[in-house]
Amino acid sequence: MPTRVPLILGCSTFGEANTLNTRINSITEVQAVVDIFVGLGQTGFDTSRRYGAGTSEEFLGKLDLHDGVVDTKIFAATPGGYAPGPLRTSLVQSRAALRHQKIRVLYLHAPDRSSESAPFEDTLEEINKMHKEGLFGGLLTGKMLAPASVDATPTLAYAPGSRWDPNAGPTAVWYTARYTPLLDVVRELKEVTESHGITLSAAAQRWLQHHSALGPDDAVLMGVSRVDQVKPNVVDW
Repeated sequence: MPTRVPLILGCSTFGEANTLNTRINSITEVQAVVDIFVGLGQTGFDTSRRYGAGTSEEFLGKLDLHDGVVDTKIFAATPGGYAPGPLRTSLVQSRAALRHQKIRVLYLHAPDRSSESAPFEDTLEEINKMHKEGLFGGLLTGKMLAPASVDATPTLAYAPGSRWDPNAGPTAVWYTARYTPLLDVVRELKEVTESHGITLSAAAQRWLQHHSALGPDDAVLMGVSRVDQVKPNVVDW
């Protein structure tokens, strides 16, 4: 069931156990996710060199994506990570991990705001060289142009070791700072949607498909942490 606005499956939850944000740690289970997703008419997959400490890309490299397309990201994990040398090294590592899967779109995952950051002109010059060499299909700047994140505010964790636990990694800090101010509004919206027999997830997804400014040339990123979430999340659209 192809959707008006294409869906892209976020693969940050795929990878080896005990690595950043991963939830599905079995190649067999990830293949099941892919089979269902593609069987429902979708073809896009989004990953990053950072996800699962590189193992998300490695998992995708071992899968049958049924001619699906892969987008990945370079993350400046250390100051100066977008200088020509580290940039090329990261892309070479991504290509090796993905094996036969070609990279459709290459993203710069987030800005390097360190004092050692490379001039953006140097970054783009190296990216242009790699593109001309056929190492990837196209470029998007990802979060490079986004405003600086607000200072994180300490919050209580829902469960130790979960993605909301600051001790489990940086994701909890980012998520709580970004989304906590919205929770009261979301609770009110949930009451309204459920009074009409519609889940909050379905309402959000249908709005993006049918009432937003997005069109067939855009895409919506979705994610799952279990195999049984794939079909409901796609069907909700």
